[in-house]
Amino acid sequence: MRTRTRTVQVPGTHTINGQTMPVIREQQIVEPVPPRDWDVLATRAAVTVIVVLTTFSVVWSTVSIARLLGGGWAATLAAATFDAAWIVTGVIAYLVRHQPDRRAVVDRGGWALVAVTVIALGVEGWRTSGLAAACAGAAVSLIAKGLWWMFDRATRAPLSSDDRQWLAGRRSQLGAQRALLAMQRQVAREQAQVAELAGSTPPDPDRPRGSTQVDLDPPQVDPTPALESTPTQPSPAPTAQVTAPQVDPRSTRQVDPTPAPGRPELHAVPDQVDPADLDRARAVVAALRRDQIAPSTEQIRRRMGIGRDRARACWLAIQADEADPARRTA
Repeated sequence: MRTRTRTVQVPGTHTINGQTMPVIREQQIVEPVPPRDWDVLATRAAVTVIVVLTTFSVVWSTVSIARLLGGGWAATLAAATFDAAWIVTGVIAYLVRHQPDRRAVVDRGGWALVAVTVIALGVEGWRTSGLAAACAGAAVSLIAKGLWWMFDRATRAPLSSDDRQWLAGRRSQLGAQRALLAMQRQVAREQAQVAELAGSTPPDPDRPRGSTQVDLDPPQVDPTPALESTPTQPSPAPTAQVTAPQVDPRSTRQVDPTPAPGRPELHAVPDQVDPADLDRARAVVAALRRDQIAPSTEQIRRRMGIGRDRARACWLAIQADEADPARRTA
């Protein structure tokens, strides 16, 4: 038995003055040489020869068919398609080598493409050099395809009928799992999109695009004012000249330009308040108070589905209406 010496690295430890450190030592080992695998060598040699002959076939077919097509770079590219097509079918046949039904379809397609190449080479040889050249030239691609076919038949693993049925059943199970995974990925993507859309809030139609202003609710006004300790006497009418405010003619709410005696200005109530919005806002405020929820601009906006500016105007108008009778009573 033949042997060979090989150097290997072995981990170990080395101690000096009581200090131990890890080290790597080299060690020579003798091992038997395995016998030469002639099957593997023969397979490599056969594959190498077939690849070289296939390369010659591709070159010959490309040059001949390009000459048949009139020459030029475009004709050369088109001619290379003939042999490249049946070579690709050989690769596909190897991928489906354990699936007889699919393999049969691929094999028929490969032989059909080889027949097309052989016909094209025969026509080109008949035109240039006669029948003998046509037959010899057409046989080049046929020989290359035949070598690959015989190599596949010789190296293909034989399977019994039971083995093929078991393999087909197992492949069906794996295919079902792969299809299920693809469907689950698709459903996960759709659920993520739905969650993203559900989590987003609709934009405010009354706010200008690109605005970053933050709306704050106005301070809550106690509808029941504190009673004064002394009775209030009506104050004389002011003698100062008061300029009437500018009233929008489109406004439906009339503003008294002259302040009443003893009634200070409470809030700057907006001039334009839609009566329909104001009625709905009063109903919303009443419902919030029944539910023991503090009314605010945001609560009115959410329940009415309007913009913040319209909700704020309604809330200020309601506060002013609730505060005025209390002031007169006081």
